[in-house]
Amino acid sequence: LAFVSLYRVGDVLALTLSHPMWDARGYSLDQIGVADGFVALPASLLGVALGGWMAARWRLGAALAAGAAIAALGNWSYVWLWLTPPEGWVLFASVAVDQFGNGLAGTVFVVYLSMLVNPRYPAAQYALLSGFAFLLARLLAGASGTMEKVIGYDGFFLLTGAVTLAAVALLPFATRLAPRAPDA
Repeated sequence: LAFVSLYRVGDVLALTLSHPMWDARGYSLDQIGVADGFVALPASLLGVALGGWMAARWRLGAALAAGAAIAALGNWSYVWLWLTPPEGWVLFASVAVDQFGNGLAGTVFVVYLSMLVNPRYPAAQYALLSGFAFLLARLLAGASGTMEKVIGYDGFFLLTGAVTLAAVALLPFATRLAPRAPDA
């Protein structure tokens, strides 16, 4: 449960302050609109496709680790965005890396959660696990504005990337779990 709780915390926290940071950095609504639509959607879809391929071809632990690393890079790309003068291509590149990482990590995570559930009760168990996966993230998201005021946008996005990578430390324990077989 600790791994399930930590794996997506950084991404959810980053989501809460990415748009306010873009606004604070001085990006126009047109630039933000292009980043949110024309850049984010294809990048996310590419991440989902690669995440699905990785989950099918790689060991699940390796795919989860790669997803966490790429998602952390996406969060850290916002540190670069904050420290760089506002230019459209910087925003687009940051959003592309972030959304690619979110799509990849999210896909691999769904496969992992699906492997944990008992085939006799998949809906109830998956709902419980996925709800639990975002509980800590949603609780912490309420404090994200306060965290940003204390450590700044750059410190906040450094922290979200580090929290995402912290889940990798739990992978040796999380991947010991074998897929559940149906009860006879």
